[in-house]
Amino acid sequence: MAEDVLQISHYGRTDLQVSQQLQQTNKVLEATNSSLRQQLHLKITQLGKREEDLQGSRRELALSQEALQEEQRVCQATQEQLQACQSEREKTKEALQSEEVQRTTLEQRLSSMRDALKPIFTCPLADNCCPVGWILNERSCFYISYVERTWEESQNHCKSLSSDLATFNDISYSFSVTNPNSARKMLTQINPPGSFWAVYGFAKRWQQADGKRVLGYYGQSSRCYKVQSNWPKIQQEDCTNRLPCICEMAAFKNPDRDHFLP
Repeated sequence: MAEDVLQISHYGRTDLQVSQQLQQTNKVLEATNSSLRQQLHLKITQLGKREEDLQGSRRELALSQEALQEEQRVCQATQEQLQACQSEREKTKEALQSEEVQRTTLEQRLSSMRDALKPIFTCPLADNCCPVGWILNERSCFYISYVERTWEESQNHCKSLSSDLATFNDISYSFSVTNPNSARKMLTQINPPGSFWAVYGFAKRWQQADGKRVLGYYGQSSRCYKVQSNWPKIQQEDCTNRLPCICEMAAFKNPDRDHFLP
């Protein structure tokens, strides 16, 4: 009986120790579980942060890719513009070369024309030239045609020479002309002297609409004007009579001077 009590007492102590060990183990396990839960929560938090960082990196990567694509498009457009500029440059270069060839050709032709013109014009003054056979007076060139024609035929003849019938004011009176002495001097050079078809400057405003005939001072349609060289004077004359004529054109500048160069 005593042995049974001892055994029971022994088992009781053993159970108590086991219970205490279990409690101690439970505490350790709870502490371990708590630590593991904290670590797990920390890991989950870190993973969430990493996920956010990863998403941010993905967004930045997407933006970088878009920026790179835009830069590539800009680069492509720039290359195309550069190619277009190079092509335009080549075209401009070719055009300039062609224009230079044309310029050289024109200069050669101009030089040839100058050489060809030299025998057919004279320049008593540096900037006042006339064709050979014409008389220079101030800034006009005069040509004396001794072939007798009507007034209209004479005007047409002057037109064929790129000129018009000479225009005179009433050179017999100094108040009617800008420089009557100059006009008299030119007329007195005509040899042989005579009467010549001309245009009366004061009567020009009565010119007919067809531009072929100048009317008289009072509008007589059958009257034109002639100038006398031996006694300088403007007189009316029947337009159908046949007389020599005086043609007039503006004097031109010497082709050898720089103003003819481009």
